[in-house]
Formats: sequence, structure tokens, C-alpha cells
Amino acid sequence: MALYRTISLSFWTDTKIQDEFTPEDRYFYLYLFTNPHTNLAGCYEVSIRQMANETGYNTDSIERLLKRFSETHKVAFYSADTKEVLLPNWHKYNWTSSEKYRKPLEKEINSIKNTDFKKYLLDVFNGEKDKRYGIDTICIGTPNTISITNTITTTDTKVVDTYSKDITEIINYLNLKTGKRYTGKTKAHRDHIIARLKDGFTVTDFKTVIDNQVNAWGNDEKMKQYIRPETLFCGKFETYLNNVEDAKQKRKREAEEIDARQNAEYGSHWTDHFFESK
Repeated sequence: MALYRTISLSFWTDTKIQDEFTPEDRYFYLYLFTNPHTNLAGCYEVSIRQMANETGYNTDSIERLLKRFSETHKVAFYSADTKEVLLPNWHKYNWTSSEKYRKPLEKEINSIKNTDFKKYLLDVFNGEKDKRYGIDTICIGTPNTISITNTITTTDTKVVDTYSKDITEIINYLNLKTGKRYTGKTKAHRDHIIARLKDGFTVTDFKTVIDNQVNAWGNDEKMKQYIRPETLFCGKFETYLNNVEDAKQKRKREAEEIDARQNAEYGSHWTDHFFESK
């Protein structure tokens, strides 16, 4: 077991991490890459209870995070039967082509208990899923070559059907507030909404986020372009949910907007003009 793991500085600037990962996701992803159970292969044995003890979360939170990492982010998969975690992108950042490295690596891969995990890594090791491996420029993201059955689930038709009514209501509300024509048929929109609903947020929460950011960005030419599903419903969702003006701030903002409109129409001494007209 290594005494330390190297994390690239690009982790913090990766677009997937910035746009889709919550602070909780980032912490848990770093844990999966750096905990004391990690090995050469990027597939190691660890129980739900151990992960809970080491991160400070309860077991329910760990199960929720693992589900989100497999179904939404697709960057980590867990086998409850063998108690093994697979990090499908591990090889891109940790494997080398050294023969001295390959021998113990192959031994670790062959010791993996989950047959789907083992097959995936053997395919990578033998070059069937990648022309090469080792450090490259591909950013952390969804593995587009993985094919693992039973253990790994994705946002399939049944899942979409379960949330179909909520997705439609949320997208329709966003269109009503923005005058846009977004559709719930877009996979990226569905995935973001489903991920937040699985986190425990409600349709009312989505509407609050939309209202908050329309109020905050709607009159800002630079920011109003970000009133869109991929921004509102990703990693900063909870921040946007709590971005509520208090009554005093709202009255001050509205008064300033009235002053600005009157100044534009009558000049800076519009109050004098108002009383003279009386």
C-alpha cells in the first residue's frame, strides 16, 4: 500500500468537477482516490461501514453517494456482493508502461473478486479498451468504454419514467419564467434534474432556485445567459436554493430600480419635476 497518492492540480479546474460535482461529491471523490485501501489496480475492497467511519458520514449517506457516483457521474462503481470499489478512470492517471509495474498490477487485477470489474480492468491492461494507458490529457469524466452488467446501473428508461412528471413540471416552470423553450427530452437536462431529486430535493426547491436566480440574474445582461438547466441544477443547486433576498434587501433593490427608471426619464432631479407638476 502506498503512503501517499498524487492528485493532479487539474482536478480543481476540470469542467465536470466544477459544473456537476457538489462540495460533498468532491470530498468523497478525493476520498475514493486517496483512502488507505487503494491499490495499483484502482479496484479495492472496502465496506460501507469502513467508508462511513473514515469519512465521518453515516452509512445511508455513503450508499447515496455511491449510487450518485455510479448512476449520475459514472466515475465509481460499488459491488455490494464483494465489497469492492472500481474507479474506471484510475488507470489514466496512475498506471505506467513499466514492466516492473505491470507484473504486480496484473497480479492485483487477477485477485479482484467481482468478475465484471476484473474483466473491465483486464481489457484495459491488455489494451483492448485503450490504445495505451498512463498519464494523458483526458480530463476526469464518464468512461465511454465500460460495459459492466448487473453491478452497474445507469439512468435508464424506467428511471426517467419515474421522474417524468416532475421533470416536465420543472422545465415548464423554467420556460415560463425565462421565456425559453427548454425540453425535458434533452438527456443532460433530465440527468441533472434526476440527480438533484435523488439527493432529496423537491419540485418546490427547483422552483425556488429558478425564482431566486431569475431575480438575481434576470436584469444582468452578462449573467442571465446562465439561467439554464445545466447551470441551475448542477453542483451549486443548494447555494442557489438558499440565495434568497431578505425583505429589507428586496425593498432597497426595488427602490433603486425605480430611481434608475425615473432618472432615465426625467433626469437626476426627477422628484422636483414630480412636485412641480402637481
